[in-house]
Amino acid sequence: MTLKVQAQVVDIRNDTPKQQDRFLIDTNIWLYLYYNRASTPGSSYQDYTYTSYITKAKYARSSLFYCGLSLAEIAHVVEQREWDADLPELELKDYRHNYPAQRDKVVRKVKSIWNSVKRTGRSADILINKDTTQAALTKLQTQLLDGYDLFIVEAMNKAGVDQIITNDRDFVTVPNIVVFTANGGAIKAARSQGQLVVR
Repeated sequence: MTLKVQAQVVDIRNDTPKQQDRFLIDTNIWLYLYYNRASTPGSSYQDYTYTSYITKAKYARSSLFYCGLSLAEIAHVVEQREWDADLPELELKDYRHNYPAQRDKVVRKVKSIWNSVKRTGRSADILINKDTTQAALTKLQTQLLDGYDLFIVEAMNKAGVDQIITNDRDFVTVPNIVVFTANGGAIKAARSQGQLVVR
């Protein structure tokens, strides 16, 4: 995969968070922190690496933010992973509607994760209205992000935050932000394009 790196990129394995840092934490990181089925087999390094960096950021008293749209992604991922673990032979909607014990488990896990998110960070509020959706649609034409991430960038802009902690390499295509990551593909692309920053 070829990435056109427009963001500055920081390898969190070689960085120490600072008090003046203002990080928005992407959904995948919240899942690594607070959901035991977040990592795919063979990638548990993500849990440790990001958990360690967030712990250091809290110790440094960096400002940590979340976007409310992450709740939708978290709920989706948790339901998918629990369905895959419990009853993958069923249709997802059958699992959702006809197995109340499993549904209750999914809801409990999502609520627990979200409560942990709210305890860790502050909300970068965003109102999804005509102007916000138009801004996201405009970015869709030039920035290689999915729909959720377009709104995450809008939330960052509204909150005055230009730093994001993420394992999603798509964010390196966004100009005027700093991506803090341990994603090897993102780091390699940033290094080869002169966008890897050492602080």
